[in-house]
Amino acid sequence: RPKMGFDIPIDDWLRKGLKDFTDYYLSKENISKNNYLNYFTVNQMWKLHLEGKMNMGGKLWTLLMFEAWLEKAKKWI
Repeated sequence: RPKMGFDIPIDDWLRKGLKDFTDYYLSKENISKNNYLNYFTVNQMWKLHLEGKMNMGGKLWTLLMFEAWLEKAKKWI
């Protein structure tokens, strides 16, 4: 049988173990100070994901990593 990949449970991680981390980086204060993302849009995505109405894990993960990277990168710029 050929090798098979596995799914990373990002959706569950964001709703459970990484919820506080995600709440911080996707907060209004954090997004507004960086001014690259639209807080309203990100917040809607986050709410839909938390409520289980839409699976936005992949998109939220990308935004989360961008905001986390940006916070670190500001120290180098």
